[in-house]
Amino acid sequence: MVRTPQHIAIIPDGNRRWGTRLGIAPWEGHREGRRTFVTIARAIFNTSIPYFTFWGASEDNLLKRQQIERKWLRILFGEQLEDTEMLKELHAHEVRFRVIGRWQEHLSNNEALGNKVLAIERATAHYTKREFTLLFGYDGKREMREALHACVTAGYGPHNETALREKLWTGHLPDVDLIIRTGEEKEGWLHWSAGFMMWLAANAEIRPTKTLWPDFTERELADILSEFGERERRFGT
Repeated sequence: MVRTPQHIAIIPDGNRRWGTRLGIAPWEGHREGRRTFVTIARAIFNTSIPYFTFWGASEDNLLKRQQIERKWLRILFGEQLEDTEMLKELHAHEVRFRVIGRWQEHLSNNEALGNKVLAIERATAHYTKREFTLLFGYDGKREMREALHACVTAGYGPHNETALREKLWTGHLPDVDLIIRTGEEKEGWLHWSAGFMMWLAANAEIRPTKTLWPDFTERELADILSEFGERERRFGT
């Protein structure tokens, strides 16, 4: 029986390197990366995969990179939210949209953009079978720290995994089955970032690819999903 992931997550690395290779400003790669996101999101919506999570920007991205790049990340985030075609896709496929992370703090000086996030979340809140999660201003270590603090404050014991999961920002989502990380520089090597969804991804299969995110295609996505479908998981048995 061919397996289909119920929850796929993508870490899209390589935008800046893509720009550098073309001799343009590194952050210009983010614009091409947004185009790739639109293509891949539509491809996933056209499958039977019910949960899709995409890491749009880490908190470090929004705090530590050059000011002009941080500006571009916010501009492209806004452009994506204004994309009426993507909103139509969400409605057509009955996909709930959520943004998770400390995006409100990082967009505190842009009320219009924050309101746009909330408007799309409200407009799709009634969909229950499929969900698209955009991580923006996300840090998995902070997510875990805040969940642990909430559990201690509420008086839960140290071994109450149910309570811990409920306190996670992403706790309402099912476990991640497949993580695709693009832009790995060397075959066979994989680097992790900021404790990415460390609880939900505990049993995920991780598929790195050397392809830089702007060059990632529907064909490569289909090939990875095919590989996933042919693999057998034993979960320690």
